[in-house]
Amino acid sequence: MSDRDRAQPAGDDEAPERLPPPGGYRQPQTPRPDHARAEDQPASGEPVTRVCRRCSTQTTGSGRFCPNCGARYERRRLGRRALVAIAALFVVLVGGGATTAVLVKQHNDDVARERTEARAEAKRRAEREREEARERAEEAAERRRRAARDRRNTQIFLRKTALGELRIAIRRHADELVGDGLLSGPILRTVCDPKAGSELGNLDAKIGSFSCMAVTETDADGTMTGYTYDGTINYSSGRMSWQIQR
Repeated sequence: MSDRDRAQPAGDDEAPERLPPPGGYRQPQTPRPDHARAEDQPASGEPVTRVCRRCSTQTTGSGRFCPNCGARYERRRLGRRALVAIAALFVVLVGGGATTAVLVKQHNDDVARERTEARAEAKRRAEREREEARERAEEAAERRRRAARDRRNTQIFLRKTALGELRIAIRRHADELVGDGLLSGPILRTVCDPKAGSELGNLDAKIGSFSCMAVTETDADGTMTGYTYDGTINYSSGRMSWQIQR
């Protein structure tokens, strides 16, 4: 029998008194949260007084959130995955920024090239328009010159026609005088030459004056003999007059 068995009285059912362990009993401590910082824990076991970062409310306890506004007392530490994700996002942003810079430069180059091409096209269009305007002006001027030339030719033709009628009228008059025995015939033809300033091409002259002859004989050298007339033509009214020279 051991000494412990000998120390317990026989027949006694009560448990023996348990002796305290060496060093005495230790007071149990409340485990602190993992997120709590060392400086937030009291050195003497007193309750912790915390101040909310958001609403500045002071409270005593070990809760993670402010009982007033619900804000977390301690900031979360980023884990490995979060750090990797942030690093990857940074790389993407940097790469995206470089890509954006390249795209922006390309866009600016395209805009500058389009503006240069637009200015060149505008210059070519302006040159074409000036050339077309010059051609139109030349064509219009040519049309005016042709119209003026046609009007001039028409006026000259009308004056030649009037002069021909004057020669016919003088020959008829001379033939009548020959028929009356007042002139010696026969009358071969009638010729008229314009006096100074009455040339057919002088369209400024409104009245033409002519020296005419009712020819009765032509020599071998071309000299003509006949009766002379003075004739006039009013180009505005179309009236003619003549008079034989004695």
